[in-house]
Parts: sequence; structure tokens; C-alpha cells
Amino acid sequence: MDQTYELFDFRIFRSQGEVYPVEVLRSPAGEAAGEFRLPFTQAEISQWMEQLESGEADRQQLKKIGQQLYKMLFVPPIERRYRESLASLKNGVGLRKIMMR
Repeated sequence: MDQTYELFDFRIFRSQGEVYPVEVLRSPAGEAAGEFRLPFTQAEISQWMEQLESGEADRQQLKKIGQQLYKMLFVPPIERRYRESLASLKNGVGLRKIMMR
């Protein structure tokens, strides 16, 4: 049996200064809007990219980066729709996340 999916479609817009607008365009729980600021400096991002490319990043560091990225993107209104969407799924239905920028 093939897996079926509901869509969680969200978009990150170009920055307006240091702020990035983000919107849920479509989800089982409806639409939402919010904004975020990058929690990293450009120097930190460059250092992490070098470590990732060289294979020097450790599991703890990767987990920390992932958690920070999640918090950055899933600001309260967006996370609320995400959790509500997950809770609304029927058995055998997954949630496919689509991010546009």
C-alpha cells in the first residue's frame, strides 16, 4: 500500500534587514505567518560549513545546529500549525513538508 501525504507548505521570504518573514501557505491546520532572525553570525555559519565539508563536525554539534535551525524557522505561529497538522493526521497518512524561498 502506498503512503499518502498531506502537505505542510511554507515559504521563507527575502530578508527585510535582519528579519525573514515566513508563512505557512497550506497545511491541514490552516495558514500562519511569522518572522525570524538568524541566530548565527556569518562567521559561525562559515565555520560550520567548513566543518561539515571536511567531515569534522561531531554529532552533538550537528544536533545543536539542527535544534537552533528548528527554533529559528518554527516560530510559535508556524510551530503551532505544524503540531496541529501532525495531530490531525489519520493512520497511514504522513505530512510532507515543502519549503519554498
